[in-house]
Amino acid sequence: MKKILFLAIFMFLCLSLLFQPNILAQTKDNKYSRIMVCSKALEALGEIGDPLAKEVLRRGLKSDDFFIRISAIDAIGRLGDKTAIPELKALLKNENYLVRIMAAKVLIKLGEVNIEKQLLDFLNSKEPTVRAAVAEQLGEFKSKYMNRLMKILSEDENYMVRLRAIQQLGINRYNPANTIIQKASKDPNPYVRQAACIALGQIGDQSTRRFVAIRLNDTEAVVRSGAKEGLSLYKDKTGFSRSGVSKKTVDIFWKDIESKDPGLRVSSFVALANFKDTNILPVLLKEITNPKNSTLVKKGAARALRILKPHISKIFDETLKSKSAALSSENLELAYKFKGKSLVSIFIDALKDNKDPLHADSVFVLGELREGSTLAELRQALSQDNPDIVANVAYVLGQFQDKGAVSYLIKLCKDYGL
Repeated sequence: MKKILFLAIFMFLCLSLLFQPNILAQTKDNKYSRIMVCSKALEALGEIGDPLAKEVLRRGLKSDDFFIRISAIDAIGRLGDKTAIPELKALLKNENYLVRIMAAKVLIKLGEVNIEKQLLDFLNSKEPTVRAAVAEQLGEFKSKYMNRLMKILSEDENYMVRLRAIQQLGINRYNPANTIIQKASKDPNPYVRQAACIALGQIGDQSTRRFVAIRLNDTEAVVRSGAKEGLSLYKDKTGFSRSGVSKKTVDIFWKDIESKDPGLRVSSFVALANFKDTNILPVLLKEITNPKNSTLVKKGAARALRILKPHISKIFDETLKSKSAALSSENLELAYKFKGKSLVSIFIDALKDNKDPLHADSVFVLGELREGSTLAELRQALSQDNPDIVANVAYVLGQFQDKGAVSYLIKLCKDYGL
């Protein structure tokens, strides 16, 4: 669904989660712990969209921490709670620019159209971080601000602002932006080039495929990763298709699986899964269960497995009818298996055991696999002692839009002092 989660807003905290999991967040009383857990819980409640969350979200608006306020503001917008309009208007004068931007965006969504000028005025800021934050939020209005985002992409001198504009144009699959995004695929900044490749694939106009393919030879690994993912997103009438992609190109994808660069490996996982290449299956099962792999690699393997699973299920049905042996019968089931054990069970067990070498990454993997059977176990994990794990579980439950988790998440906010 998603979601995706506010890349510019939560970058620091997300990096802390990934690379410093136990340094700062050790107890419920720790300030960092309180901020992270409450922010993720409020964000999840917004994704779920249950009116029962209104009270705790309103408390979040009054928090002394701007991360918590931002999460509460956005969640209120998702709930469509117009009774919070007076409090949101008061936040338009908040000292933090991100709070002001988010409050303006949500107020417009709630029908306060007179706030539009105040939101767009942030685009005139001299600070690139402010302009980038606004560009990211404009994408939520779908077609309304697409022309504005194209203007930002063509005129703004800061790469971060251009990057956010491209991402939103791609997410919204805005076809009129093809020409300007093609130009951005040659941008001096590698992250802009990477985003352009993915955006062109998301939009999916076959005439742009060659601009993405050229980037497979880019000097920067991050751009080559984006080119692979972008190429795999183009569709024909049957869905994701390898038509137009040469065997030589696919061979590059397979070769990069052995790369030392985790980004290149992950982009190969995802691209081959999008191409419905079932030969990648045993590789993914091995990579996802290797404790030595980084979080990025495990998450990428899980994402690829989720993409591939509907195709595997289809082959399963066809195999039953034809009695052929296209794949190992062990994995022609509703749940992937590794060494005789269900993959989901492996990571549920790891989630429960803090000594398991897969423990720290178990939540991320379960979140990417998106198996509904894990919901009960994830809710129970909210009571664990490690706030980092708890925060990540809250986020994942939000991505599942698990209505059964609402009372757990509300209680979590109270337990962490909100």
